[in-house]
Amino acid sequence: GEEFAIILPETNAADALQAAERLRCAIEADSWSERTVTISVGVATLTEEIESTSQIIAEADRALYYSKQQGRNRVSHIRDVTAFF
Repeated sequence: GEEFAIILPETNAADALQAAERLRCAIEADSWSERTVTISVGVATLTEEIESTSQIIAEADRALYYSKQQGRNRVSHIRDVTAFF
């Protein structure tokens, strides 16, 4: 599958999760001609601990793979990953 990023400036974790869930639901609900399409989403939000662009991307990537490990077609925030391990 493909991976892409959506940047939501000045968006807190709750709002970012809500936006991601709306996107996930819209893709799942749409009719696709070839097959059912779903997405897994990883969300990371800027904190004082994040010191670089590459670090926040890595955090979002970790959350994405957590979503996939948990069964796909879901949204996870990096804090879920941290709490899990």
